[in-house]
Amino acid sequence: MLIVGGGRVGEETAKLLTEGKKHKVTLIDCDLGRCEALSEGLGHEIFCGDGTLPHTLEEVGVQDTQFFLALADDDKTNVLCAMLAQSYNVPSIYARIKDPKWIEACERLGIDVIDPAQIMAYNIDARIRGDTFLEFLEEVTRDADFKMIRISPDTKKEQNIVGFEKKRHIHVIGILRKGTFIVPTTEEKIKPNDTVAYMTRRKNLHLF
Repeated sequence: MLIVGGGRVGEETAKLLTEGKKHKVTLIDCDLGRCEALSEGLGHEIFCGDGTLPHTLEEVGVQDTQFFLALADDDKTNVLCAMLAQSYNVPSIYARIKDPKWIEACERLGIDVIDPAQIMAYNIDARIRGDTFLEFLEEVTRDADFKMIRISPDTKKEQNIVGFEKKRHIHVIGILRKGTFIVPTTEEKIKPNDTVAYMTRRKNLHLF
């Protein structure tokens, strides 16, 4: 797994992903001082270099990685890094994006977006309602996989969400439609050009 960006988000993500040796992570940052500080505090590989350059990514093995996270503080940097990762056919690519205009660009490019504002909003809402949000996520992810599917714009009919879930043995988490994230009800319809986020138990992965 490769992470570009050694700021607080990159550092905390690396700590979480390497906890209990769950994943082998290489973190890339172009600031030498920051890399030295990260090397002292993190027990995994730190590479000092520019993640927007192909030869840097090749040197850390982008062609062999399964997951690529662009978590720098700058949206343009993250989009460029993600596009480069696409050129190496990395299976799973995620970019941290703050500006809505860049979110739309990433959707058109087929790059999965991590929206900090949206994540924070859901976390605050869960805390206000008294939900143990982080504990819930930890429990769910032990036996679940999360994926996204883009509904073709050429699809002729809208799809009932209940039938959509039953047919695929999944649970729809949300729908991204024209830049807006919708938490669906049972009456919601899945429309052409929607991006559907869903979860499924790992034992059902052979169905896809």
